[in-house]
Amino acid sequence: MLIITLSMYLFSEIHFEKYYFNVRKDKLLEVAEYVKTAGYDIDIGKIEEETGVRIDLFPFDFLEPELIMDSGTREEEILSLSKNPGTYFYKKSIDRFFQVETLILFTAYDNKRLLVVGVPTNFIKEQMDIITAYHMKIIFIAFILGIILVKLFSGRITKPLIEIQNLAHRVARFDFSKRFTKKSKDEIGDLGESINIMSDSLENNILEINSAKEKLLEANKILLKDIEREKAIDQMRKEFISNVSHELKTPIAVISNYTEGLRDGIAPDEKTRNFYLEIIQDEVLEMDKLVKSLLLLSKMEQGYEKLAMEELDLKEIIEKEISINKLLMDKKSIVLKSELENGQILGDHDKISMVIRNLISNAVKYVKDHGSIHIKLQKIDENMRFEIFNNCDIEKDELEKLWVPFFRLDKSRTRNGGTGLGLTIVKKILDNHGYKFGMEKVEEGLVFWFEGGEEQI
Repeated sequence: MLIITLSMYLFSEIHFEKYYFNVRKDKLLEVAEYVKTAGYDIDIGKIEEETGVRIDLFPFDFLEPELIMDSGTREEEILSLSKNPGTYFYKKSIDRFFQVETLILFTAYDNKRLLVVGVPTNFIKEQMDIITAYHMKIIFIAFILGIILVKLFSGRITKPLIEIQNLAHRVARFDFSKRFTKKSKDEIGDLGESINIMSDSLENNILEINSAKEKLLEANKILLKDIEREKAIDQMRKEFISNVSHELKTPIAVISNYTEGLRDGIAPDEKTRNFYLEIIQDEVLEMDKLVKSLLLLSKMEQGYEKLAMEELDLKEIIEKEISINKLLMDKKSIVLKSELENGQILGDHDKISMVIRNLISNAVKYVKDHGSIHIKLQKIDENMRFEIFNNCDIEKDELEKLWVPFFRLDKSRTRNGGTGLGLTIVKKILDNHGYKFGMEKVEEGLVFWFEGGEEQI
């Protein structure tokens, strides 16, 4: 309503005067043509009264100087009409008698007389002022009416919606003490009734569940514990399967997509095909790495993985793994400090190397940029104690979760964080060796450690 009325107001201000003058010009031309064709018995006075215009006839031989002067017309321009009876032109003039501005049409009545038809224009502005004032009243009334209507209708719509929203929040908090009270027969009323039905159903179901739970607890607490234990085991199994599926899903999808692309011939040249094949190979290696880790963990869990025990130079193993990760440490501007003492330890070379490799690579992976890693190997009594510290952000309640399969500090679960099985395998290897081990959160980061000697198994 506001846009329409404002448009009308702008039309009146900008275009109405021009439009009105064009209408008046057409009217003057219509009257002039009628006068020229009506004949000698025409009643000029009656036409002036009916049309509101002034009609005058002047001989071309005796043109009044005032007519020429007031209209700003040259005598030659007027006389040219006698030679071209069908032509005409308009001028604005000041009426000497009424002292008002007049729009005048000049045309030849015949080859001897000039026909002048005029209409005052002063009332146009008066009419425009009246129309503008009228439009402003319409705008004001429309604005007030719009506010009232918005207030009425929005209140009718929003109040029940707010009531439904508050009721839904109560239901979400298991508070079923309130019900929707609006009884309107529309979509909002239907929605509120649906919320009431849902609330009643949830309340009854929760009451039944609580009642059944209390009865089960009272009847057999031991059976309930067994059921909870079975649920926990089943949940662990589901989580394990879910995690394995998650880890395999991405590489399988990548291999499938790139293989399908190669089959469909989307690789335009040998370079692109090789690029696709390298990606497929990388994903196969990632899956192979995950499968091998799962198989190793499964074998160790079931006792099928035998340890080839021998005396190990732990310092040599640590130095080798440090050299492997040196390039990545330099790239991340990591400050490395190592204090390694000589000493022998009894263990499986491949498995202990895997432990050292996982602990060092994890420290490098999760250390802060420009952080520090401190590796220490020292002899304590008859045992060798290995410690590795790195600057990292970790909460104390997350420490024990680090041993859980597929747990990562990287919450985004990107594969750059590894398979999530490294520390689980480390724990199982150290358990099988009979080593003491653990982790501690210190002020600036995290410390992993284990102790082993020459007589462990």
